[in-house]
Amino acid sequence: MEGDIRVSGRYEHSVLLVATGNIYITGDVRAKEGDVTQTPVQLGLFAKRDVIIPENVETQQGNLTVEAFIMADGEGQSTGILKAEGTPFSQGTFNFAGAISVRGEERTAVNLNVFSQRVYSYNPQLTAGLLPFGSFIANIIQWKEAGPTDPFPPSG
Repeated sequence: MEGDIRVSGRYEHSVLLVATGNIYITGDVRAKEGDVTQTPVQLGLFAKRDVIIPENVETQQGNLTVEAFIMADGEGQSTGILKAEGTPFSQGTFNFAGAISVRGEERTAVNLNVFSQRVYSYNPQLTAGLLPFGSFIANIIQWKEAGPTDPFPPSG
């Protein structure tokens, strides 16, 4: 889609949304609940620029749930980040299931500190190729949220 995309709600089919601008997550983004024996559905959110959770996001008692594969490429004047706007620690829990790929800058690639608690889980079904037109981008081995005082701990 040309320009920005705003997304929230439940999805019942696997779909890939590609924006030439930013993607704004304006509320919960979740797969429709259903029969677990059915083929699982997946959502891909690919932004040519950034993925942003605006300050006025609709939450359930300060909590936000996102189930998707998120990619922020950062072309042009943006940096390729995933960020939540607002006062740090002013919201409840951010529940995320999926995978995140950001180009980012040193300390700002993923900034979800608006939420006092962040719970991440990788969706292993993303490797099943159910996401339409999604390419294999990375072999994700583990997720680690860097703390504000140690954004890039030494490896090894």
